[in-house]
Amino acid sequence: MAPVKNNIYQKTLRAFSLIESVVALVLILLVFFISIHFFVSVKQSGFSMQRMNAAGALDDYIQNSLSRQDFSIQKEVINNWAVSREASPDTREPALLQVRFTVYKKDSLAAPLLTRVLLVRSPAPSEPPAHALP
Repeated sequence: MAPVKNNIYQKTLRAFSLIESVVALVLILLVFFISIHFFVSVKQSGFSMQRMNAAGALDDYIQNSLSRQDFSIQKEVINNWAVSREASPDTREPALLQVRFTVYKKDSLAAPLLTRVLLVRSPAPSEPPAHALP
């Protein structure tokens, strides 16, 4: 049998090796936290971009409804966003309509992402709606 050397791994650790290890650990943690911060900010900006796109689609839908003076209850898809409008008479002023415009989340059509409420003058009953004119 060959003799076993017990003192192979019993070398003393020099102080500068320990300091280098601590500095390396601190640098690794610093890079890790910076990358996590970058990832979180990218994820948040993606959500705000989604919200801005939804707001743009909702603004287009509102402008289209206002130009046609069409405030009937309706759901449509505009720029890949599900949007709807609902009109009800205003409780304080009967000559006004309270129109609720809503854009829904893409992953859940039942959950609204943005909602805007406008008060518009209701068209007189003798006037035909603008979209019904020849």
